[in-house]
Amino acid sequence: MKIKWVNRRNEEQELDKVYKQIVRRENKYHIAEESTYIHKKENIFRKIAGGQDVKKEPSKLRQRYERSWIHSQIDEIKEDLDEFFVGVKYYLKRVKFGLRDFREYAKDHLFSFLVGVFCVVIFFVGAFTYKNLFGYEVIFNGTKLGIVKNVNDFENALTNVDANLTKWYDNSNVYYEKSISYQKVPIKNPKDIMDTEECENAVYNLNIPLFCKGAVISVNGNEAVRVASTQDAKTVINNIGNNYEKESSNVKLIKGSKVKEDMEYKEKLISIDSAMDVKDAINYLSDSSNHKVENTGDSDILGKINESKKSTNLVSALNFREDEFSTDEISSKPSITITTVKQVTYKKDVAYKTVYRDDPDVYVGTNKVKQEGKDGEKKVTAVNTYENGTVVKSDIKKETVTEKSTSKIISRGTKPLPPVTSTGRFIMPASGTISALNKAGSHAGYKAVDIANPQGTPVYASDTGIVTRASWYGGYGNCVDIDHGNGYSTRYGHNVKILVRVGQKVQQGEQIAVMGSTGNSTGPHCHFEIHYHGVSQVILNYFKYLANGIHVDAFQ
Repeated sequence: MKIKWVNRRNEEQELDKVYKQIVRRENKYHIAEESTYIHKKENIFRKIAGGQDVKKEPSKLRQRYERSWIHSQIDEIKEDLDEFFVGVKYYLKRVKFGLRDFREYAKDHLFSFLVGVFCVVIFFVGAFTYKNLFGYEVIFNGTKLGIVKNVNDFENALTNVDANLTKWYDNSNVYYEKSISYQKVPIKNPKDIMDTEECENAVYNLNIPLFCKGAVISVNGNEAVRVASTQDAKTVINNIGNNYEKESSNVKLIKGSKVKEDMEYKEKLISIDSAMDVKDAINYLSDSSNHKVENTGDSDILGKINESKKSTNLVSALNFREDEFSTDEISSKPSITITTVKQVTYKKDVAYKTVYRDDPDVYVGTNKVKQEGKDGEKKVTAVNTYENGTVVKSDIKKETVTEKSTSKIISRGTKPLPPVTSTGRFIMPASGTISALNKAGSHAGYKAVDIANPQGTPVYASDTGIVTRASWYGGYGNCVDIDHGNGYSTRYGHNVKILVRVGQKVQQGEQIAVMGSTGNSTGPHCHFEIHYHGVSQVILNYFKYLANGIHVDAFQ
């Protein structure tokens, strides 16, 4: 101890000696500078006074400078610099003596010094190794995503996800469940560590439900449609009838659209996929069809979130806001009635009249058009009330005929038919294959027969008589009826061409038409019926050999 104390005292004495030497050196330099300056001034004064001694007084400029603030500041800066450099030299000496003491101490305590150095090295190596051998396992919404080196890597990934969702959906109020926990785990393989981009992709791959602060539009208290914001809801309600307010040169709007039902909206958290844009929502609500939007309540999504939390003891942040969700299911599309009143101007046809004129020169049953009819036209002005675009009331205000109609004139024959003598025996009117005997319609109960053959096959009169019909007749197409004068008549249908006229007398076996497929027909054939006093007869009573698929010959 005595040796150490003596060494310390010697060191202090030596430092004090160094300090005094420095101060002495500085003072010496200062005195030398002052002497040089005074000597130079004396020489100047002597020169001015012609070699005589004069009273050495500083000039006024010198006096002003010495009294000035600048001079005082410069002196202070010089003094501070001098003190600074003296202090630096002093402390350098102390460091030198400290290193010498440390070297002597290390020689006396080498083992302890090495142990200390070893402990310090072990500490830093252990800290570095611990930091690189352990990471953090990320558990997001109850799902283990992977391991990150630092918690900030995953936090930065979530920041990127939020920014992208805002950009993609053009909505700054996008929400999703963020239940996060971190668990420190050893890193078995450095390749397992996820960077920020991999964390971001892992979150996207979860397909987590997304929500936004939107609005629910209700009709008569029943949820109808969901939109992305309350502003969108206002726009939908204010413009829902725009589709029915269109005007044109002939249509003038008198009363704007009005919804009969009560419509309101309320701000709610909704699934972002269920939000419709304004245009689609307007078209959906104003459409009178019964289709509904496919959309279930968001309560199902909340239920799934809760279910995924059962095994993790995590609390869903969104569950604290459960009353803010739209949880009603849209089971059917609400009925909306939009009324409008418009004045319309339109053209309307004026139907022509049909006038019959008796003609004694034409046989009974023959009608001949003398003048074709033509519809007229009138201009109508009316006030219409519409519901969802359909006229429910029309009040005609004015009608003006712009073109008169032309009547149709028909000459109606009144000349009695000539007497006829029937053979009383019927023959087959055409050759071909029997394709139908008994089926629904005019064939029911074997009341007719179809004789099929290529188009153009001749059709003959089954017996002598007077033609009473030779024209188009509904489903029979081009039809010929013959009255045989004894209560019997026959009918020949689906002809492609008629060769006789009404009132003409025909003989049994005379060609009256050409086989075809007009009217209700699926192929060329002759439809043949026998009537007695206007009642269809069973064809087998006259042609007992008939059967489906057999071939028959005309005149048979």
